[in-house]
Amino acid sequence: MGDDSQQAGAQVMASLEGKVVKGFGRGSKELGIPTANFPEDVVEGLPESMTQGIYYGWAQYQPR
Repeated sequence: MGDDSQQAGAQVMASLEGKVVKGFGRGSKELGIPTANFPEDVVEGLPESMTQGIYYGWAQYQPR
């Protein structure tokens, strides 16, 4: 189940908005699922309690 810090981190909710940018292409190849990458300025706005890692969530695409 992981240690307490992992369980606490799983409870953090965050909302992000930004342009999806090209990554290294490892997500689809290594994880077997497509991934989305945000630019650094969006990531820097995350709560400090969210450590670097892999997260899952929901996305909504709005064409401009």
